[in-house]
Amino acid sequence: MIAPFFEELSLKYENVVFVKIDVDEVEVRHARHAEARIRREEGCDGTCADRPRKTHTVQAVVAQLGIEAMPTFHIWKSGIKQEELVGASKDKLESMIKKYN
Repeated sequence: MIAPFFEELSLKYENVVFVKIDVDEVEVRHARHAEARIRREEGCDGTCADRPRKTHTVQAVVAQLGIEAMPTFHIWKSGIKQEELVGASKDKLESMIKKYN
């Protein structure tokens, strides 16, 4: 299983943000630290603080990211996808993360 190893990596590489999308869930909520950016993009002028956070269906996120197999790992930097790994290779996953650590 790759999930426990993914969790270990998230503790080992503290300056890397790890995000897991569970394909068995119905919706994905944006992380709290991204909320301010999202509100600006939605045209919030600061008076919409009570507006609920934007949600997306998992299927929409998976389609937007072009994910066709599980597990798929992406490395993103400054909003641009740098690399993708399809499959549960622990060695390849950690090697990919080390490159961007």
